[in-house]
Amino acid sequence: MIKQIINNGKPYQLMFGIGAIQGILIILWWGYDIFARFTGSPIVTASGVVSHWAHIYLMVFSFFPLFIFGFLMTAYPVWMGAEPIKLKPILPGVFLLIIGLFLINIGIFYNKNLFPFGTVLFALGWFFSIATLINVFRHAHKNNNFHSLLTIFFLVIGVIFLSIGAYGIFYNNVQIINLAKVGGMWWFLFPLFISICHRLIPFFTSVVISEYEIYRPNKLLIATLVLIFFHGILELNHQISYLWLVDINIAIITLWLSWKWIDKEVFSKRILFMLHIAYFWVTISFTLFTIQSVLNQNGYYLLSSGPLHCITMGFFTSMLFAMITRVSLGHSGRQVSANSFIWKLFLLIQVAAVLRLIVGFTINFQYSQVLLLISALLWFFCFFGWLKEFLNIYFTDLKGLSYEI
Repeated sequence: MIKQIINNGKPYQLMFGIGAIQGILIILWWGYDIFARFTGSPIVTASGVVSHWAHIYLMVFSFFPLFIFGFLMTAYPVWMGAEPIKLKPILPGVFLLIIGLFLINIGIFYNKNLFPFGTVLFALGWFFSIATLINVFRHAHKNNNFHSLLTIFFLVIGVIFLSIGAYGIFYNNVQIINLAKVGGMWWFLFPLFISICHRLIPFFTSVVISEYEIYRPNKLLIATLVLIFFHGILELNHQISYLWLVDINIAIITLWLSWKWIDKEVFSKRILFMLHIAYFWVTISFTLFTIQSVLNQNGYYLLSSGPLHCITMGFFTSMLFAMITRVSLGHSGRQVSANSFIWKLFLLIQVAAVLRLIVGFTINFQYSQVLLLISALLWFFCFFGWLKEFLNIYFTDLKGLSYEI
């Protein structure tokens, strides 16, 4: 079996599986941490790392990147007319990611001294994966690789902030940790997701819907990325009152793109509908960020981290769920259509995101912790259910049938 996986497997099969397991482990621990707050337990890990720091670092830098690399290693050859990437040549990089991830987990949760070693190995695997993508770009047979360049750029930014965050956590430097949080969120993960969505949502829609006209203005993407950069600058300098100047424009641009990309036929195509629903969370989030900023000017701080979790749970998780489902089905030779179980799991992710948003409106500590715990359990159930549904594909369909993406 292992020999078959090495010889015939595709990068996404291993990375998606490991990514889902990592996500399940993180959310199980986070659910335990939320529950422990009822008893008044110290909100730190066994290694002494503050759990809030651990939660942010692990979600931003250890969960999403594995899926992103698996996805891009599948998509790049199609985008650029190159040969598909096989698993065997990139196994050194994958093993570095896996071993590094294991040591990061052990370091954060049990022995902090192992954390730097895990970060170094994970960063080396990250660089190896970037080099793999650059190699595809170098041998590209198609032009117009603007989106590919953007994704490579943001992945490089990501590994820089991965290292900055590790330094901050190891030395308990709050300022450095905050820099890594802002940089990882607004200068790495969010612009990376936005760039991928700009490339793929209109394309995926055109594949399914006949006579659909692709609308993909690069100027709007660049404007969005610039605005996101300034959002990060303002947040880093704690200028919450001025965020509305940036965020209202992001909300308008993403609402306009959602309107231009949608088609009435989308509503009857579940996987396609998932992508459009996920993207609409960006508009919701930045509308809430705008409201929060205006209220802050008048001395009111409401919604807490609700708008942020509209991005992380609503946009990131929903979009991730939809994209990895599509890739897993298409590249295993199956019909690219979500069954009722997958569709229900996706809807539960939306419920989890809404519950997390409601927490921002609550002032009762116990009530908010109950909502947080329910939200975490729903998130766990969704990814555990997804992994159970697709793990069999990764271990039985090792020919990696090609499907245009």
